[in-house]
Amino acid sequence: MYTRVTNTSIVTAILPEAYIDRTLSALKLAGYDVIHWSARGTLLDKRWYRKLFPFISPEKGIIRILVPNNEVDQTMHIILEQAHLDRQGTGAVYCTPCEELHIGGQFHSNCSGKSITESKSAWLLKENLDIIHCIVAKDISEQIATAAIEAGAHGPIVHYSEGRGLRDRLGWLRITKQAEKEVLTVLVDNSDAEDTFNAMAHAGNLDLPGRGFMYQMPVNKGLFNLPSHFDAHNHSANMQQIISAIDHLMGHEHWRDQTVFELGGSGKSAGLDFINKHPKKIIKEQQVCLTAMVDREHAEQIMDIMLDCGAPGLNTSYCQYVTSKIKCLHKGVNLIPEYGIIDCIVADDKAHSILDKVKVQTEKLGIADLCLFLQPVPKVITYLHEPRPEKRRSAEDRSMTVEE
Repeated sequence: MYTRVTNTSIVTAILPEAYIDRTLSALKLAGYDVIHWSARGTLLDKRWYRKLFPFISPEKGIIRILVPNNEVDQTMHIILEQAHLDRQGTGAVYCTPCEELHIGGQFHSNCSGKSITESKSAWLLKENLDIIHCIVAKDISEQIATAAIEAGAHGPIVHYSEGRGLRDRLGWLRITKQAEKEVLTVLVDNSDAEDTFNAMAHAGNLDLPGRGFMYQMPVNKGLFNLPSHFDAHNHSANMQQIISAIDHLMGHEHWRDQTVFELGGSGKSAGLDFINKHPKKIIKEQQVCLTAMVDREHAEQIMDIMLDCGAPGLNTSYCQYVTSKIKCLHKGVNLIPEYGIIDCIVADDKAHSILDKVKVQTEKLGIADLCLFLQPVPKVITYLHEPRPEKRRSAEDRSMTVEE
């Protein structure tokens, strides 16, 4: 039996590995159940001879919490305080809206409501942000990450995932498709989102078949202090810090706009992005991200059910679910359950149909340690199959049809 919950958000944090344990402990002490998985950062070394080597990849951890809207500030304040995210180059925390949340009878959730204390760190958070997720094969993730950095974004955060969909319907030909994928995550200001999105799309040729897909989601509020370059200079501040300081002094980001109008009186306009080629395969209709969170034991079943119910493709990441009710194997050792996060990007009307069918199927099978939720996705790019136009029949063929 599912419980439908409204007014819920998802708080996500990207933290250095050194701050993960203390942050998880603080959130657990506050009564929150937290999902946690490992990731890596990407830093581009500016020294010319280091460009021949792979990225510097500092260890990161990602945590995610489902919370009621009125607890978002309190939750983010705990993370900000424990991970010192106000310091440059530490990490990020952001909140994304959840349109619908359906919780199974055995799923641990934070949506029961707690005592709320006023957040002292709300002034640090920004509201004009977007999040970009790009799911591609491992062999092209580095060039996409380079494009994001060169477009002005921070070094993308990368974690591994498993792709399901067309590959599983190819029979023995499935060996030609890679199941293992990498998910690149970039948090950007609204003003930089389009340039970053287009740069990553072109670097990965995502409008070609088999290259992957990318989508952009709105962020209610957040903060990011993630680096992009490793530099060996002796300056006391880097360019990201200088730009952030100017934003704070000016009180806005409009000063960044370097667009020039009326060049030479010709009536033409140009700007920094006048040479960019915009991708042709951006999906215009409203999409949503349908996500299922389920215990590892039933993850494969849920993937098969979602595909059978019409999901075009799935992206699955496995994580640990740290709850306040963790059982102990023996003193000092905790048994932390493993869960799967299964994402599907699909049209809005189709997503609700898949959601309803999955709920019916899982109730029949008795799978109750599961939650399903929908999030808005206003922008998606991937390869879209365009059916060939029917060949026009010759005049002789048409005459034969009429005679018959």
